[in-house]
Amino acid sequence: MLKIGDFSKLSRISIRMLRHYDDIGLLVPKSTDPFTGYRYYNEDQLPLADRIHALKKMGFSLHAVSKILKIYNDPQSLKKYLMVRRLEVMEQMETSTVQLHLLETTIQRLGKDEHVMDYSVTLKEMPLRTVASVRNVIPSYDKEGILWEQMMQEIAMQNVRYANPCYSVAIFHDKEYKEQNPDVEIQLSV
Repeated sequence: MLKIGDFSKLSRISIRMLRHYDDIGLLVPKSTDPFTGYRYYNEDQLPLADRIHALKKMGFSLHAVSKILKIYNDPQSLKKYLMVRRLEVMEQMETSTVQLHLLETTIQRLGKDEHVMDYSVTLKEMPLRTVASVRNVIPSYDKEGILWEQMMQEIAMQNVRYANPCYSVAIFHDKEYKEQNPDVEIQLSV
């Protein structure tokens, strides 16, 4: 039998967590001294402790760990839990990637533009849709209508139906680009 301290070192689970696992019935000691309250574990409980430790490292909650341990020896059922968690982690990665990109962009722009934070940005998820786009060079910004007319003529010939809601955008190159290129390049999308 191993005292809780020795079992803690071998299992890499803190004594505090082992007590908590005992309280919730996740990893119950083989015996508890009725007078001192000392907990004693067997060496054969180390694989169970390793499973708990591994599942926690994968990001499963203790509630989920408890459920998974009940079906751990059924590879198909275990795979379902792991696949769901994998999808959750992938979604978290996508969210983190967007956040990291926004942070990096903001850091790069600091000091370059005195009004860098004078606007608010809202990220929205939109349903999958096909986009019509025209990209061309126009002599000035006020000639943007030339490109819209060009795109509308092309869309009309193809009997395109507009999505609801219909989003449109015009993208102009930044000041540095304009200084190098006197004509204005613009991209329109509907």
